[in-house]
Amino acid sequence: GEYKKAIEVAQRLVEIAPQETSRGIEEQVGPLENSPDVLLYLGTLNKQTGNLRNAVKLFEKLFLMDPTQSPALLVQLQEVIKKDAGYGETYLLAARVFAHQKQYDPALSAFDRAIKIMPERSEEINLRAAQVNYDMGRADRAVEIYQGLLAKTKDRKVIYRLIKKTKDDYLKRKIETIKGDGERERLDRAAVYLMMDRLPEAEKELKFVP
Repeated sequence: GEYKKAIEVAQRLVEIAPQETSRGIEEQVGPLENSPDVLLYLGTLNKQTGNLRNAVKLFEKLFLMDPTQSPALLVQLQEVIKKDAGYGETYLLAARVFAHQKQYDPALSAFDRAIKIMPERSEEINLRAAQVNYDMGRADRAVEIYQGLLAKTKDRKVIYRLIKKTKDDYLKRKIETIKGDGERERLDRAAVYLMMDRLPEAEKELKFVP
C-alpha cells in the first residue's frame, strides 16, 4: 500500500511538472527505493525524461535486488538503447540480464557491442563473455577467450586459474554424462580421468572386471 501511494504521488507530479519530475519524484519516494516496484518506476521515469544513465543505474540496482524482474528490464533496456545506442553500460547490463534468462546468444551480442563502445573495459567484459560461453556448453570457446586475455592482462595467475577451473569443471560434467559399465564407457571415463590427472581412477576403470 505504501509503495503504491508513493507511485501515485509520483504520477501526479509528472502530470503537473514533467520537466522537473525526476529529481522531485526521487525525493518523494527515496525512502521507499528498496522496493522493486519503486525502482522499476523510477528507472522508467528517468528513461522517459532523458536521464538515461541514471535509469540504467536504477535498472541495475533492481536486477541485483530482484532478478525475476528480468523480462521487464529487458523491455526497458531496449527502449534506452533506442534513445541512445552509444551508452555501453546499457549493453553490459542487458547482456547480464539476457544471460540470467539463459538467452545466451543475445547476451554475447550485447557483450560484443559493449566492448566496441568501452574497449578500455574489454578484459572485464570478456571474462563475463567467457562465463556465458561456458554456461551454454562451449567450454572450448571459454578457454579460448581466457587464453586470448593472457597476453593482455596484468594478472596472468588469475587467468590461469580460470582456465584450469573451466577445464576441470567441464571434465567433471563430462564424467557425469558417461553412464554404464561397458568397455566403451569405461575407456571414455578413463580418458577423461587421465586428462584430469586422476590416475588412480583411470586405472580403476581400466582394471574393472564386471
